[in-house]
Amino acid sequence: MHKYTDEQIQFLRENAPGRDFKGLTKTFNDRFGMKKTRSQIAQICFIHGILNGRGTNKAQKPTLCWNCQHAHALGCSWHRSFKPVHGWEAEETLLRLGRTAGGEEILSESYCVKACPEYAEGRVRREK
Repeated sequence: MHKYTDEQIQFLRENAPGRDFKGLTKTFNDRFGMKKTRSQIAQICFIHGILNGRGTNKAQKPTLCWNCQHAHALGCSWHRSFKPVHGWEAEETLLRLGRTAGGEEILSESYCVKACPEYAEGRVRREK
């Protein structure tokens, strides 16, 4: 894993407020001549408690998807492509997936969906 310098962490602290991770990542990469991904920047911000005030640091916040009939690979356009659904109301978030053997938290970018045109109440459970 890349070790971030104090200067890089301070840059993120100063530039994160009010910015989405896409813009922050571009600014970071331009400033330091790097090729970090949006996910890498989001994760280092999360680890250092750097908040952007846009709801992206709220890991595992409840989402409408958890109670949707279409919440599986074939029934939801989000699950098929991992691209935002046209017309939904959602905020970026990070999901905690677990920890590595070394104890590092594993995070994944996602969305907390508040409203979705594809939503159908009542999660369908698959039979085993």
